[in-house]
Amino acid sequence: MDITQSYLTSLMNYEELGVDHSGAYILAITDREGQQFQTVFASGSLYQVKFGVSQEIAGKKSEHKNISTFTRAGEGGKSDLYGSVQPFSLYNTNTPFVGQQWVLIGLCEGKTLLQFSHQIRQIIYLCTVAALLLGILGAVLASRMVAKPITALVQDLKRSDPNKPIKLKKLDIEEIDQLTISIENLSNAAAESASKFGQIISTTNIPVGVFEYSAKAPSVFCSTNIFPILGWPSEEQVEGRLPREVFERRMRELQECLVEDGEEGLLYRLPSSPEGERWVRLTFLREEGQILGAITDVSKDMAEKRKIEYERDYDILTNLYNRRAFAANMERLFETPEVLGTAALLMWDLDNLKFVNDNYGHDSGDRYIEAFARCLSSFLSEQSLVARRSGDEFYVFLYGYQSKEKIRQIIRKVWTQIGHTTFPLAGKDFKIRVSGGLAWYPDDASTYEELIRYADFAMYSVKHSEKGSIQEFERTSYQADSFLVRGQEELNRLIDHRLVRFAYQPVLEVATGSVYGYELLMRSQVEALRSPVDVLRIARAQSKLYQIERLTWFEAMASFTQQVKAGRVGPGERAFINSIASQSLTGSDITALEDLYGPYLARVVLEITEQEPWDNERTRFKIRTAKRWGGQLAIDDFSSGYNSESLLIFLSPDIVKVDITIVHDIDRDGDRLSLLENLLSYAHSRGIKVLAEGVETRAEMETLVSHGVDYLQGYYIARPQLEVAPVEPDILRAVQAAREKMQ
Repeated sequence: MDITQSYLTSLMNYEELGVDHSGAYILAITDREGQQFQTVFASGSLYQVKFGVSQEIAGKKSEHKNISTFTRAGEGGKSDLYGSVQPFSLYNTNTPFVGQQWVLIGLCEGKTLLQFSHQIRQIIYLCTVAALLLGILGAVLASRMVAKPITALVQDLKRSDPNKPIKLKKLDIEEIDQLTISIENLSNAAAESASKFGQIISTTNIPVGVFEYSAKAPSVFCSTNIFPILGWPSEEQVEGRLPREVFERRMRELQECLVEDGEEGLLYRLPSSPEGERWVRLTFLREEGQILGAITDVSKDMAEKRKIEYERDYDILTNLYNRRAFAANMERLFETPEVLGTAALLMWDLDNLKFVNDNYGHDSGDRYIEAFARCLSSFLSEQSLVARRSGDEFYVFLYGYQSKEKIRQIIRKVWTQIGHTTFPLAGKDFKIRVSGGLAWYPDDASTYEELIRYADFAMYSVKHSEKGSIQEFERTSYQADSFLVRGQEELNRLIDHRLVRFAYQPVLEVATGSVYGYELLMRSQVEALRSPVDVLRIARAQSKLYQIERLTWFEAMASFTQQVKAGRVGPGERAFINSIASQSLTGSDITALEDLYGPYLARVVLEITEQEPWDNERTRFKIRTAKRWGGQLAIDDFSSGYNSESLLIFLSPDIVKVDITIVHDIDRDGDRLSLLENLLSYAHSRGIKVLAEGVETRAEMETLVSHGVDYLQGYYIARPQLEVAPVEPDILRAVQAAREKMQ
């Protein structure tokens, strides 16, 4: 924060120091001992005259309380410069510069500062000498005339309140009256000095009040600021002083508001006012039977602190606990299991939030979240913790109950409320729809982490089965499908870091006895997702099949291109790439793929698997794209998936791949052979080639070749390998022999 020098000069008016305006104000940073000062800003010519351009000055405490003498840093000797050093706090306790001690120094020359007291002292000295001379010269004559009035004057002086300006009766004795006037002037000067000190505090605009208490004094000095700060009626004071009994009573009342007794002093929370909560801090110093205290209004600091604490622990949109605060409270509860009793953790997922955001805007989505959060607030009347976990997910933890049925009753009540809650959206009422998963303590889990994991799994299960309901955790289901939840992060890691490689399994052309192409089989590099089936299953559950489709195309083409450039794939040999039937690349992704691998796309054989329900529009788009490249189309796993015959008619592929379920033991099973013969008859009549996959024995190979299969693939021909390798010559000779035998 920048502050102009002119603004500081207006605040630090040096002309108010000394009768001849010869003082100076200094804003400085001091060391721990308070003896070395680094000047930040100074006003008044006195500083320039005494210190010049020097930025460092040295201070030495004088015999006067709170007064130090000052010299240029490094110079010794006696100094005639006096200053009052007032420390103040500039930085909050959480800032990097909290260790710096800032001070404000009011500086005057000794002759200016002590001028008035010297004059008074001289007057007193003169009066005293005059009185002594008069006493010696006229002792006898004046004893009777003066003794009695002087005695009365002394008694009057003793009865005077030292905290108020003194008023004494005149004796019509010129010398004594002069002394009386001098004493009155001295008293008035002291009162004026105290008044100036109070004015200085007032002009700082710092909400601080001070008091001076003595058990022997009949009244207590209080600065004017102390009354509005503490809400005390100012009518109780008389010239800045409170009767001691009134002050003590007020302090006892204040003690009832004590909140904290710490190193920084006593913290009090006063009764609320129309302006809001009021907080004050009391610091004091006991000294020689007196108590000097300062009371500071810290309401703004406390409000800011409470705001920071609130924003740290609460979600701003819903005013519920955030994830961090929920976890901290859960850990605290689980440290004392005896308070948990029977407990339940509910994990909520707000359905249709994406639909609302996409169609009506995120403001409407926020109102949807707020409406649901208000429903969850009903749990707060019970023994519970309620929090927002993330965008559309929430936690509710109910604990301290004796039975599950009581908790179920509470949940049913809130569930009914949710079912009847709507909020206006585009001129109509939109119903809240939510899914929930529930796990029990201690029956399902005994730790906080397990409870979270099981409730999360239960919610996951209901989101992918009976959306819009609450499902309790089932251990048997968890043991069967928990990898779907655990694999979420692993799938994300696989996609984000492209942790896949491709194995090459050759496809042999029977007519030529040579390699027609290679099927590229995905191999996950993530230990927990070794099986492609698991990858697809989790991707389907997480709605990330498109990401897998995109990853397959780009990584498969990158691998195939590398093998071609390395000379391991011969000219014209093709790449069989599996595509998910329900997915197709976007136009931008296709453009990017063509830019990277355009010369090689004509060698692609697009395999559409029957294991995934296919989408007419996406499938047609993929076929058009592959044909535009000059590639071919193949139906994978024929007879193992959805609508094999109708798919064959609809797609009119270049190649149909017979599934291993037909190929296996086809040399010994007449039914399998009949199915193959029917397929061959239909396919060849329409110009469709037939590829038998899963060939594992020579007998299967010979049967397939003898009946006219066009291509062979399987472990008998060659196993998949991460780098392309030639087919064994013995295998090629066996296939050639079977073909010649057929002829």
